[in-house]
Amino acid sequence: MKRGFAIVTLCVLSILLVGDVQAAKIAPDNSFGNEPTEAERQLVVSKLSSMPLSFTENQGQFGEKTKFRCDAIGATFYFAAGEVAYLFSRQTDELIDEPVGLLADMPDKLNRPRYKREGVVVHARFMGANPDADVVGEGMLPHKGNYFYGNDPSGWHTDVPNYSAVRYRNIYPGIDLKYYGDGHSLKYDFIVKPGADPSRIQLEYDGVNSLSVNAQDELVVSTQFGDVFEQAPYAYQKIGNDKRGRTCRYVMLDENKFGFALDDDYDGTRPLYIDPKLSYSTYVGGTSWDKGYGIAVDDSGNAYLTGRTLSFDFPTTSGAFDETHNGSYEAFVAKLDPTGSVLDYASFLGGSNIDEGQDIVVDRAGYAHVTGETYSNDFPTTAGAFDTTFNGNRDAFVVKLNPTGSALDYATFLGGIWHDGGEGITLDESGNAYVTGSTSSGNFPATAGVFDTTHNGNFDIFVAKLNPTGSILNYATFLGGSDDDQGRGIATDSSGNVYVTGFTESDNFPTTAGAFDSLLDGSTDIFVTKLSLGGTPVVSEAPMAGLPKIYALSQNYPNPFNPITEIKYALPRDCWVRLEVYNLLGQKVASLVDGKQKGGYKVARWDASSLSSGIYFYRLKVIGDRLKVEKTRNMVLIR
Repeated sequence: MKRGFAIVTLCVLSILLVGDVQAAKIAPDNSFGNEPTEAERQLVVSKLSSMPLSFTENQGQFGEKTKFRCDAIGATFYFAAGEVAYLFSRQTDELIDEPVGLLADMPDKLNRPRYKREGVVVHARFMGANPDADVVGEGMLPHKGNYFYGNDPSGWHTDVPNYSAVRYRNIYPGIDLKYYGDGHSLKYDFIVKPGADPSRIQLEYDGVNSLSVNAQDELVVSTQFGDVFEQAPYAYQKIGNDKRGRTCRYVMLDENKFGFALDDDYDGTRPLYIDPKLSYSTYVGGTSWDKGYGIAVDDSGNAYLTGRTLSFDFPTTSGAFDETHNGSYEAFVAKLDPTGSVLDYASFLGGSNIDEGQDIVVDRAGYAHVTGETYSNDFPTTAGAFDTTFNGNRDAFVVKLNPTGSALDYATFLGGIWHDGGEGITLDESGNAYVTGSTSSGNFPATAGVFDTTHNGNFDIFVAKLNPTGSILNYATFLGGSDDDQGRGIATDSSGNVYVTGFTESDNFPTTAGAFDSLLDGSTDIFVTKLSLGGTPVVSEAPMAGLPKIYALSQNYPNPFNPITEIKYALPRDCWVRLEVYNLLGQKVASLVDGKQKGGYKVARWDASSLSSGIYFYRLKVIGDRLKVEKTRNMVLIR
């Protein structure tokens, strides 16, 4: 596909773009924290993959059967009474030609390939074990989990504890079982008390093709998609401060059942530790179903991530499965400390269908703001938010989490009856949220007086502004042409102007006279658009013929005004123009124009909705070769 450049703007500005549609993101000049580099992104990923396993207590968020759940790279482990379920997953090299189910309605405008994913569920059952053994967490970790599932707050679970290990107490008489590990392996210890019988330990694996012991004394768990290995067991006893190794090996008891055999060096009067290790990294190949789409870094260096993760309930069947027809994606938000080695919190957002976080920004107080898309009519929303009702098919969402990730400050839908998705989000200094994305909904909630209140065809870009509490949609506008258009990144400046970038396939995408490139150069072009504080063009051409003879600045109209007014001015030639607004103290409160403009009659539209009543001055400065023009007038804002 040919991809060219079409830099279009609703005012005059200078922009340098990168030549890749997938890179159509912009960093705001008033951004909170820093835009992470690719190296920093990769560091976050590597840190996440090397973290110790975290075992999350089930307080009702996972279903009745699960006691604890552990999510690792490419694997999920479920701990229940009398068994542990291993769910291994990986991405294949096989492309999905036609997405099925809800995925068929998720157009990927970046044309990224979709790969089939496959997996296997293995149930490890403890034969002859105590069905009432206590299953408890050990080594509480500092980070908490937060689960905002569904739109009923009584079903949300916050500050859920995580542990570094899980212990089955007295799973056999006098024998405990402990699970722990890192991002690439799951370890488990059988702790045999003096006088207990280790031959009671018997495990049966359901969902495998076969079990065998290889020449390296490893247990080979053969599945339809490959082998999973359990390293040769290491057994020891403590004599004083020393660990004394004991000869231990796997012994096959039946086709899919095994135990452990000990030699005569085992002393039954002392505790015994049997320590196998489940290694699955060769199976999953370092990939998983988790995708990170957005990352932000605050002023202290903490990293905030959002994306999607594939969520399963406790697997009730064993054997191979295909991701295409199983599981559901949910959005996640996670915070890592500046070293990337400590997870401060992990919060999950979702309903009964597919949910994805697409972009994230964090304010100076540590509140994370997230936008994305949801197919769930029960996606969590908060009382008093702008829109708490799912509108149909797929909606965009905007969510604000408190600094610990344990509460939703606000959560709202944003959309119409068809397909809507949030792709980019930013904030201004007052905490207003600006969101862009795409919509195919003719009834998307565009507000009066904005640039475009009419859907133009297929997918349009939307640009929307929410107040700091998420209760008011200050404005929302369409932006696009007759083909597919998508907003991918958004930023604001100190005057409240909004900058949007993304891509367009529309040859009639709205461009302005004098812009760098007003033509569609290929099948898909990048665009850049600047909108004023009210979601309207800052400057447009006045409908008058010819060029003016003199530089002129007219009285604004209406005057007095509340809160929008128009300022007309005339330029007899091409020149560099500044049009700025000041309060009575001489402080600049808005910059409407700062750049080179072509000669002609101009109209600047100013929205002063964020300012208080009073007298304001607006000044036009024109600078050129041997030329300097300055004109000033006053106006009255009445609120």
